[in-house]
Order: sequence, then C-alpha cells, then structure tokens
Amino acid sequence: MGFLGVCLPCLAVQVGEKALAAQLLLDGQPLDPPPPLAILLHKPTGYVVTSPGDENVSDPKIYDLLPLRFGRRRPFLSAIGRLDKETSGLLLLTDDGKLLHSIQSPARGIWKLYTAQLGSPLTGREAAAAVRRFGSGGMQLVGDRSPLLPAGLRMLDDTTAEVAICEGRYHQIRRMFASIGREV
Repeated sequence: MGFLGVCLPCLAVQVGEKALAAQLLLDGQPLDPPPPLAILLHKPTGYVVTSPGDENVSDPKIYDLLPLRFGRRRPFLSAIGRLDKETSGLLLLTDDGKLLHSIQSPARGIWKLYTAQLGSPLTGREAAAAVRRFGSGGMQLVGDRSPLLPAGLRMLDDTTAEVAICEGRYHQIRRMFASIGREV
C-alpha cells in the first residue's frame, strides 16, 4: 500500500481510527513537532515549576504531566510564569527563547491575572484599602530590595480576589496578601 510514493507496509491503526501519540513514529522514532513549540498546560496543585532536570526537587514536576520525551527536548521547554506548589492554573511552556523573554520581562508590561482564595474575609473598608495599597506602586514586601510595580485588585466576594500583576516575584500574591494580614 502506498501514499504519494511512500511505502506503508504496516498500519497500526485503520483509516478513520484515532492513533495514540506513541504510535506515530518516523524511522522508528516518536514524531515530535520541531522547535519552536508552545504548550498550554493546566498545572494542578501538588506540582512544582522547575527545570526538567532539577534533581534537587523531590516533588512532582510539571514535566511529569507531559510525555517523557518532552522533558528531554533541547532546547528544553521553559515555563512562562511561576506557580508555586499549592497553586493551580494555566502555564505556557515553550522552547522559544524570544517568546519567553517577550512575555516574562516586566519591561514589556504584560499583565497576568490570578484568582486568590483568602483564608478569612475582607470587609468593604479593608478591601478598599487593599485596592489602594496594591495599586500604589509603593508596596514593599519583606525581603525585597525594591517596591512592587502597581498591581490591580478586584474582590469577587469577601474571600475571593482577582489580582493582576506585570512582574512575578517569589510567592508574590501570597506575600502581598500576608502584608495586609490575610492568608491565601
């Protein structure tokens, strides 16, 4: 049997059936898209965002959610953004350094939106004060050398907040709420 001059001596699936990714081989090797590659991944809680070869981390990594060969790509897939282990959300993974830099660089001013569930409610007055403080551009977190860039805060209810930031410091959202006495 042939198709456009290519000999296909053995088909693992019939035409019209779905093939598993592992069944798609070229010269005996898995068929992967060439670089640049971008993948949207919903990161569940319990996984860490770190490089695929980080042997200092014993927790499950986001790369464990992908086919094994994706963790071996060179250049490797880097996560755009950082979500801590206790946070779930959408991540963009890419091996395109130009795209990575254009989105992650605070100088580009690309806003990222997060939803935070607070451990205890904010009153209307506390929420208004938090909106002003987060948006001031003068909020400085413990251990940081410089104040945060202005951030947006919108309360969806008394314990659920949307936060928009254009930089990404270590545990930034959690630390911002901790500075006003709330746990995320």
